[in-house]
Amino acid sequence: ASGTSLRECVVRVFDRTPDFNPKNAQEGVLYADADLLHLPLQCRRWRDADRFRPLGMTRFRKVSDFFSDLKLDVLQKRNHTVVTDIDDSGEERIVCILGLRLDDRFRITSDTEHIAEIR
Repeated sequence: ASGTSLRECVVRVFDRTPDFNPKNAQEGVLYADADLLHLPLQCRRWRDADRFRPLGMTRFRKVSDFFSDLKLDVLQKRNHTVVTDIDDSGEERIVCILGLRLDDRFRITSDTEHIAEIR
């Protein structure tokens, strides 16, 4: 037993307002395009083989490499939770690393109508 537990994930979906700016998010809060998500979302520990596309990147990265780039130690890495959904083909996708980074596939764009606030 590692003595660590999954972080609680709270998701709230709301209509986008004209003044909404995802850059004004509080620390630890991530905003995604709710219409791109397949609910329900799941929270789980990250795994060595996990890959995602960090916001702003065009290529996939291993979650472990992302953590190394942030210079997280083993204990910090162990305590992180990923939020996932299941796409139309039945494949699990990482939506975000809770509190750290959204996957670019779910980013807010000018076409986004509904926002998912993930905290």
